[in-house]
Amino acid sequence: MLVGIVDPIAVKRRLLGRKYIWGKREPREGEEFEDWRDFVAWEVERRERVRSGGEAVGEGVDAVFVCVQDRMHKAVVLGLEKLGVHIMCEKPLATSLDDCVDMYKSVMVHGGEGGERRQKTLFGIGHVLRYSPHNMLLRKLVVEERVIGDVMAVNHTEPVGWWHFTHSYVRYFASSPFIFPFQNTNPKYQISDPGFQN
Repeated sequence: MLVGIVDPIAVKRRLLGRKYIWGKREPREGEEFEDWRDFVAWEVERRERVRSGGEAVGEGVDAVFVCVQDRMHKAVVLGLEKLGVHIMCEKPLATSLDDCVDMYKSVMVHGGEGGERRQKTLFGIGHVLRYSPHNMLLRKLVVEERVIGDVMAVNHTEPVGWWHFTHSYVRYFASSPFIFPFQNTNPKYQISDPGFQN
């Protein structure tokens, strides 16, 4: 169930909120935020109010969908770390391998015997193909050059081949951090972690 929305554009935030959360009534505390940092601050304060037990406090969230610009994914995921919520992040996970590694470390915690890493929450990456060369060309032809006129429907079949592996690398890296389909030979990314096979 959708319980809150964060969007810097008030019109979009209100339209989505009315459609999926609050309907015809006005939004309640904790149902809409202009910035993701406002949500995190509110949720931290809400949890503190629950711990103090002094007042009736609304329910918090269990999971968050990260649907921001690609360059913002890392900041949002790292910012959500303190909440310990489940996260579904749009793909691509991040705009650099360094950011992917930082995000991986953020969603994992130390625990168990020997200090091995174990996942504390679910973390997934939504699979979109907007950076596939095939889809970029299709968009250019249909949207920018309008080579076929108005499009009423699209039935898309994903091409498989070299591009499929390369665009899946980041998704696989974050969603299955314990098993790698390749040998990592770059010393910069040698992670000394018994659960992290490279």
